Amino acid sequence: MEHIAQFEQLGLHVTHLGDGFRCWDAEEYKHIVRRQKYKEQVRKRDRLKEKRGRLVKRACENCGTTKRLEFHHTLYQQPRKREVLCRSCHKKADNVG
Repeated sequence: MEHIAQFEQLGLHVTHLGDGFRCWDAEEYKHIVRRQKYKEQVRKRDRLKEKRGRLVKRACENCGTTKRLEFHHTLYQQPRKREVLCRSCHKKADNVG
């Protein structure tokens, strides 16, 4: 853990990942935080629309199942461009690319 303190003294942000650690400089870290906040805003907006009945999940667009449906955003810059996918198809879509 001593090496983490050394990175932080250099002004780098350190994040623990499953297989190790990742360091970012301050500007890159700010960009990542802004992007994550924007993604969460889009997700929150979709949940609210769904709750109000303005957005409906009917079936997975890949396999057709009606269980464990989620919205998949390929580009968060275009929040209206989303797919309805089941959990397993969503995991596969996120791991592609």
